Amino acid sequence: PAGAIEFLRAARDVLAQRGQALAPALVGWAEEAVLAALTPSAAPREPWTRSAVPGLPASGDPWDIETRPCTDGTSAAFYSSRPRGEQLTGVLRSPAFVLPAQLSFWLAGHNGPPDVADQGLNLVRLRDADSGEVIMQCLPPRHDVARLVTWDLNGAKGRRAVLEAVDAQRGTGYAWLAFGRISAGAPQVPGGDPALIKSAAELAKGLRLRAAAPALALLIANPDLDPALRGAAAGALIAADALGHLDDLAAVLHDEHQAPSLRETIIDGLAGLNDEGANRALTSSLAKASYRTQLRVASQIAGTTTGAPALLASVAAGVLSPQLLRERLVAERLVHADPANQARIATLTKGLPAAGADREVLIQDRLRLFRTATSSVEEGQKVFAANCTVCHRIAGQGGTIGPQLDGIGNRSPERLLEDILDPSRNVDKAFRQSILTLADGRVLYGIIRREEGQSLVLAEMSGLETTLAAKDVVNRSESLASLMPDAFAQVIPPERLSDLVAFLLSQHAH
Repeated sequence: PAGAIEFLRAARDVLAQRGQALAPALVGWAEEAVLAALTPSAAPREPWTRSAVPGLPASGDPWDIETRPCTDGTSAAFYSSRPRGEQLTGVLRSPAFVLPAQLSFWLAGHNGPPDVADQGLNLVRLRDADSGEVIMQCLPPRHDVARLVTWDLNGAKGRRAVLEAVDAQRGTGYAWLAFGRISAGAPQVPGGDPALIKSAAELAKGLRLRAAAPALALLIANPDLDPALRGAAAGALIAADALGHLDDLAAVLHDEHQAPSLRETIIDGLAGLNDEGANRALTSSLAKASYRTQLRVASQIAGTTTGAPALLASVAAGVLSPQLLRERLVAERLVHADPANQARIATLTKGLPAAGADREVLIQDRLRLFRTATSSVEEGQKVFAANCTVCHRIAGQGGTIGPQLDGIGNRSPERLLEDILDPSRNVDKAFRQSILTLADGRVLYGIIRREEGQSLVLAEMSGLETTLAAKDVVNRSESLASLMPDAFAQVIPPERLSDLVAFLLSQHAH
């Protein structure tokens, strides 16, 4: 269905620019193509099993699914021990299968830093399912881009075997491996074709295909699927039938162990519905949530007619800290929803220290730590990749929602910390967010990327772009606040923040 999906997406975009919609026959074709793409990946499979490495203490499960590039230019779903933290260790074992004459797969990863001898702790091996005999094994290629591995198994053809991946390397860097694209006849990495799933989810979202909702819900609930693909499925489900699947969405939203990007997609989508039931799903577990999650929810519902009262009521009841009302994004959106909220904010935050003073103390504290810390540019690059690349680009890598950061190293450490910890202090006018009020009562926040005929393309906090019909926007105004999240003091530990500043300072203009 890949060709059909790409054709239909292109047709929808062209018609949207003309203010038109797909004909019903084409919508029916889109439903068939999307279901054909999503259903195989949503179907249950015999699970791979996880265990601790013999001789090592249990560290927590290191295995997750991520999309990785290969040397042939393809990207695919891989089992990987990198996303959850490279210091974790564990064994991942496939279901038993009958060996073919040849088995191939793609492998990436490391066994310690490149300037240190290969320690041989991370490996992939093939074991006889009955005797435990190791039939074949290989080490990762000490490279982030996956290489092809091919095993000649003529001597073992027909035996029952299991495929094992072992991560026994406990370092904080160069201590992971990932494998995928396993040849036919052997157990597969869950997820199917990532590009096809993403395209199908985007088409389902754009056309609000309710028929795809059950398959999308199964994808979201699948822990063995790349979080980015689960996020794409969540965005599509919210557009197609959010209120019919609130329980499915809330189950992921309320689990702090789920990938932050997935949970943020659900938060943003439910908040945009301006629905009391969706708001209850959002606020029901905030008392136990991290500050990052609380701020994300608060900033997203604060500007809606149903969300603002719910947020203020939660603060008044002592469920949430009044400090949230001091966050600039939250306060501005509450007042936009109802100017009378200014007085309620003042009452609920009475006695708190001045917000600006708190932020300046924080910046100076982190500056002192940076000046005395032994910071790592390499670790800072990882922090940047994990937290900043959705919106910012360096050397051609990353998003373009916020300013590109080539040459950012010409700024001082203090100014960099101001930009990170108080993003609304010095906002470039080109990156101020717009506030769009829609005819159906929804309020959206983001940066207008472009206008295409009768459509507007809005870049939201999540880094995703949303296409809107210009005729549906009844009011458009500009905010003085940055679209950049205001919670990095809570999200990034102080030592890692010093590493991030060191990395940014290394990015000098040439």
